[in-house]
Amino acid sequence: MKRTKLEIYVFYYGEYLEKLGGYNLAAQLALSDLGSTGDDKAVIQRCYRDLKKEDFDGSIIDYMCWISTQCVLDAVSKHVSEKTPTKYIEFIIEHSSDFWEDTRNLLRLFNKNPVHFFRWFGIKEDAEAYKLLAGYWYKLFMADYNYLLSLKSKS
Repeated sequence: MKRTKLEIYVFYYGEYLEKLGGYNLAAQLALSDLGSTGDDKAVIQRCYRDLKKEDFDGSIIDYMCWISTQCVLDAVSKHVSEKTPTKYIEFIIEHSSDFWEDTRNLLRLFNKNPVHFFRWFGIKEDAEAYKLLAGYWYKLFMADYNYLLSLKSKS
């Protein structure tokens, strides 16, 4: 059976997608957060080539978050028959624990550039859907932020 492009990307980048999703949403990520071994650098180079082939406008971190976004939206499409941003977002919020790291990556990219999310639906924006997903991002962001503050106060 032939793999889809998304399955191939997950095969190559899955470990890195999980790693990115493990960082708190308050963190400003850099390439060094992906690792610094020879294998890590090879994966980053491959990702850069894929990013260029896709004509993606963003960083390597953004591109990996975009792959996670595609994974989440693809998974949701198997459960939600009505292809609207609001229906998808409601499902994502309710079932985010099923794909936690990918959801966090989706939110990281959404906060930076929501257009990547809305393109899936063939639109540029949806104000109500934006408010719903931005609210969920904020909830998780504040949980991460408060966790970091609690760590600082213990030290």
